[in-house]
Amino acid sequence: TGPTGSGVTGMRERARALGGDLTAGPAPGGGFAVHATLPLAPLAAQEEPRR
Repeated sequence: TGPTGSGVTGMRERARALGGDLTAGPAPGGGFAVHATLPLAPLAAQEEPRR
């Protein structure tokens, strides 16, 4: 068996673990397209800088 967690399937699994998604496949006109969506942390959840 080869390495696990590599390739498109591994990338999709990691994106979903973060609450996002990933799609990949042939692009119109040729080539290969990868589209990832990942959530941003809410601004309120970010730590305020210390003064």
